[in-house]
Amino acid sequence: MVISMSYKSSNPELKKVMADLKAESIYLILPLFLLVGTKIYFDSWQSIFLVADWSLASCIIFGNMTYKISRSVARLDGRSNHHNYGFYTARRFFMVVLAMFFYFGMLVKPTMFLGVLQVFLFIYAIVLHFVDGVAASKLENLVNREKSKP
Repeated sequence: MVISMSYKSSNPELKKVMADLKAESIYLILPLFLLVGTKIYFDSWQSIFLVADWSLASCIIFGNMTYKISRSVARLDGRSNHHNYGFYTARRFFMVVLAMFFYFGMLVKPTMFLGVLQVFLFIYAIVLHFVDGVAASKLENLVNREKSKP
């Protein structure tokens, strides 16, 4: 499921969630745009791929989204499927570890191959930022509906 940056929906709640996620992604991506601009201005375009910042940003995104989902699941007070949540957490933890692996690899011995892979990992993290953000919002809405029941 890929969510376009120009996502259109008639659901006002989903529009609000997407606007929040877009704003968050701007704050995540802006430092990397500055990095790209600086590298292009002062160095070669290849140097864009040889910095470890892409992996570090991916690690932060994966960790942040895991936190958001876990906070929402915790607020459900045991009314969630813990097997699915455990599998979700294991996958995101794997992505955090993978991003750290790329980060340390780029610090120790940067290569163009590893650099390109870490940029793709960053793009994947941004996509999951939207997917997980919508899921976290749905979980929060479920929590709020359950708390408002008499």
